[in-house]
Amino acid sequence: METPLIWTTKGNIPVESLEYKYFWLEDEESIKFVEEYYLDGEKVKSSSHLRLKNGVDVFSQAGTF
Repeated sequence: METPLIWTTKGNIPVESLEYKYFWLEDEESIKFVEEYYLDGEKVKSSSHLRLKNGVDVFSQAGTF
């Protein structure tokens, strides 16, 4: 079986050699989930997922036709 790899700033690295951290941030407007991967204390990959609590009014942003 092959070793799972993950793409980082240092290239493809085996997932098992990285430290994984995650956390949630929440305010009145959104909820954010953040994932981070570290190699020897250095952050080598980060991703986040954002969910808005209220939709965006696109018509007020775009104007009228």
